[in-house]
Amino acid sequence: MRSTLQTNCYPSLTNRERYKNTNVRYGSDGTEYWTMSENKILTPKIKTLLNEGKNESIPILQFEDGILNIQASASYRVSTLFNGLQPYSFSDTGAAYWKPQYDMPEQDFSHFSNEHQYTDIMRTRKFLSAFKADSFDEFNRLVCCYNPMTTPARELLRLGAPQGEFIKISKYEEEFMIDYDNMIFTKEDIDNLRNAYNNSDCRRYGHPPGTIYQIEGTDYTVDENGRVKIPEGVTCTPARVKFILPEGSNSK
Repeated sequence: MRSTLQTNCYPSLTNRERYKNTNVRYGSDGTEYWTMSENKILTPKIKTLLNEGKNESIPILQFEDGILNIQASASYRVSTLFNGLQPYSFSDTGAAYWKPQYDMPEQDFSHFSNEHQYTDIMRTRKFLSAFKADSFDEFNRLVCCYNPMTTPARELLRLGAPQGEFIKISKYEEEFMIDYDNMIFTKEDIDNLRNAYNNSDCRRYGHPPGTIYQIEGTDYTVDENGRVKIPEGVTCTPARVKFILPEGSNSK
């Protein structure tokens, strides 16, 4: 029986994995026909979009002078985990898109990369989408919600965030710090930590009088009342505080 399937045939193609821009069809007798799909054709426009990670006219999204400046309705090149710089666009509402898909929403671009590449590109898009949040706390929550395998600190470090100093995302009011253990602290968090040390009886935590709280080379000693006085402006995050118990102390 003659097949009624109208198609362009590519009889020389024998390995489907090598030809990701093709579809396989079957005639009525079970014969395979390899066909080029319209939405898989690498046109000049698609090729240009796929290469915009190398387009130097598109700025790289990264921290500069401690600030990450993100504008709505703008495009940036962003460092992915495994596929270098990729172009992404933000809508006027702050939603993020891989730029090829933003510029040609009718096109299925997954045909032009393998599964691992496409997954990596979309993983970065999900991270960028967290910037649509209206608050810094919500941004942190969305990063983890979109990809539980990562953290806000890890993703921001990929954008060149410095560790151990206060930085800012232009959209949010809070200044914050990615500490040396990759924990994130706002200025309010750090003030609360210092107040907790200063207002607590350190003996409750196994730190008898004479215990030294060593913070970045400076010693603060617990007094006879179990109190320690850490001055304002000292950053006493867990990664920076070393406890030195007095000699002969049995406390742990």
